[in-house]
Amino acid sequence: MELILNVSKSGYKPFLNTKIDAFIIAVNDYSEGELYKLSLDKLEDAIKEIKVANKQIYLKMNILLSETKLDDFRKDLDKYTSLEVDAFVVSDFGVLNIFKERNLLERVIFNPETYICNNLSAKFISDLGVKRISLANELELDEIIEIGNHVPGKVEVMVEGLPKISTSKRNILSTYFDYYKLNKESDIYYAREENRDSKLPMFEDEEGLYVYNNVNISRFNDLSKLLENNIKYLRIEGFNKSEVEILELINKYKGGEAHE
Repeated sequence: MELILNVSKSGYKPFLNTKIDAFIIAVNDYSEGELYKLSLDKLEDAIKEIKVANKQIYLKMNILLSETKLDDFRKDLDKYTSLEVDAFVVSDFGVLNIFKERNLLERVIFNPETYICNNLSAKFISDLGVKRISLANELELDEIIEIGNHVPGKVEVMVEGLPKISTSKRNILSTYFDYYKLNKESDIYYAREENRDSKLPMFEDEEGLYVYNNVNISRFNDLSKLLENNIKYLRIEGFNKSEVEILELINKYKGGEAHE
């Protein structure tokens, strides 16, 4: 079993000496929907630390590329692929195609977040030669197992985290604060519908706005069945989770103490 942490506000350093197996770290210019991003120079330092700790590192380059950014991405990609990283998490078919052009699909984890929902989609992507496929977060256990049976050993699932339910390329939060002449005092805000009491966490980056469900997905009770069916890549989403909460989850999934 490989337990993966998608790094968020707490960063990666508090978890270097834990039983986590791999870190997903977003890059500054070519990722979206992440509170924790590193520039290229800081990435190099992070990679050294993570490799010394005998962990894997996956760079998140999940931006949905516009035409205006295609050329820059092509030029910059060599800077990232030359780094000692184990994989790249991508969401955009254009990005996927660029990796294909450079014969680098074996280093790609394809995670479009919402639309790998059946075995035909999974098999299509798998047959391209990618390293791994991340399934839609809302699937039922039997659906995950069925897909996993068609692409054995190549499925990754989110086992803990808040699923993203809406995105917008518009900077809605900034517009709201500017209109009412308010200061932004937090990274995460909460939206509440008039006819509901639940509050939906949301935040904004330079690429837009992201809204999450307020109900955490947990697949811990399904752990044995996932592993029995060769679904061994399990991801914890760090968004809106404290350092303590993440340590508890590592402990829960790995058994015993979280720290090695």
